[in-house]
Amino acid sequence: MLSYLSPFSYHFYRKFGYEVVFEKRQYNISPDAFGSFKIPEKPVERGVWKEQKEAVKDIYDQKMKGAVGPVKRNDWIWENRIMNSDKKKLALYRDEKGIPKGYLLYEFSGENQGNFKINELHALTGRAEKALWEYIGAHAAGFDTFEYTTRSDQRLTHLFREADLNPKMVSSMMARIVDMESFLKQFPFRQTENQEFWLEVTDDTAEWNAGLFKLSMSDGNVQVSSAEQPEEKSRYLKASIHTWTQLFMQFKKATDLQFEGSLISSKETAQALQDSLPEGVPELHDYF
Repeated sequence: MLSYLSPFSYHFYRKFGYEVVFEKRQYNISPDAFGSFKIPEKPVERGVWKEQKEAVKDIYDQKMKGAVGPVKRNDWIWENRIMNSDKKKLALYRDEKGIPKGYLLYEFSGENQGNFKINELHALTGRAEKALWEYIGAHAAGFDTFEYTTRSDQRLTHLFREADLNPKMVSSMMARIVDMESFLKQFPFRQTENQEFWLEVTDDTAEWNAGLFKLSMSDGNVQVSSAEQPEEKSRYLKASIHTWTQLFMQFKKATDLQFEGSLISSKETAQALQDSLPEGVPELHDYF
C-alpha cells in the first residue's frame, strides 16, 4: 500500500507520485557543550550485542509504537543492517529495578577517530535519556565533535545549558500511497463521532487511485467505497496523491495543506479530517 525510496532527485520522483514525508534533524555538537553534564548517578553499562540484543529490540519496538512510518525490524535487519559492523558499540541504561529503559548505539569515525557518531539513541523515560547523554558527555574530552541525526522534532535544549546547538533540518526519504482504497481501509482512524468524508484523488501514474472515495466512520467501523460525486453539503476534500501521502503520513497537517492550497476543502472540513487522524510524527531510522 505504501512505497518508500531514497531519491537521487526529489523533483524527478515527484513525477511518479512520490513526495517527501521524512525529515531529519542533524546535530554536530562541540565537546564544550557538555561542560554542565554530570557523571551519571547510575552508570550506563557497556553491553555486548549478543547478550543485550533482546533488550535493545524491545526498547526499539516500544519506542516506535507512537511513530508514523517506521520499519518493523526483523532479526535479519538487526543483524545485517543495524549491527553489521564491529565498529558499532552498545550502551544500555537500566532503572533501579534493573529493567532496560534506554540504549545507545555509537561508533568512532573521522580523522584520528575524533568524531563520536551516535547511530541511535532511544529512551523510554526522561531519566534514561539524561543518563545516556551523561554517558556521552563523559567522553567529551576525547573527541573533536559529536554527531547525531534524529527525527525532525527531536530537540535537545532541555539537556544542554546553552541552547544554541545549531541543528540542521534535512529532507530524507520519500513515499507514495500505491493503493489508496486499501490504504484507507486499513488506516487507524481515531473516531470522535460518526462522520463521512468524500476524498477526491488525482494520480497521473497510478490510474486506479484516481477518483472519488466515500469514507464513512461509525460505531468503530470504517467503510470505504467509490463514488461518482459527493453529496450536497458534504465534507469534500480534493488533492493529489502527493498531498494525500503527506497528510496521512502526518508530515503536514490537513489544516496546513488547506492553507497552502494543495488540499482543496473548507477550513472546517480540513480540521474535522485532521481530528480523525491518530497523533504521531514521521520517524524512520532505516535507510534503503
